[in-house]
Amino acid sequence: MKVRFRLGGMTGWPALRNIRVKTISPGPLAAPIWSKTTRTPGNELAAMQDQVATTIPSKRIGRSEEVAAAALFLASDKASFTTGMDPPVDGGGILGLGYARESVILSEGKA
Repeated sequence: MKVRFRLGGMTGWPALRNIRVKTISPGPLAAPIWSKTTRTPGNELAAMQDQVATTIPSKRIGRSEEVAAAALFLASDKASFTTGMDPPVDGGGILGLGYARESVILSEGKA
């Protein structure tokens, strides 16, 4: 896997020196960056976010506080035995089980 290879190279040297290395892979988040990068008016932006949410198993966009909570845990002493990990904080999006994927599979007659 690409993630494991990337993390393996990044964490091997620090791990030998008792340095923990962790990353987080967030999914779509409700943040002001949406309106800045898409230049989409408010009502259209909400519709776009709703559409993105249908592709995520949790059926919603994440909040930055949720990613922050994961970061705080990984930085805490409670995670002192973890290193070289990249947890997805994406509502299950990494599973690829969202509505959009199901629609494609059904339309191809594979389900």
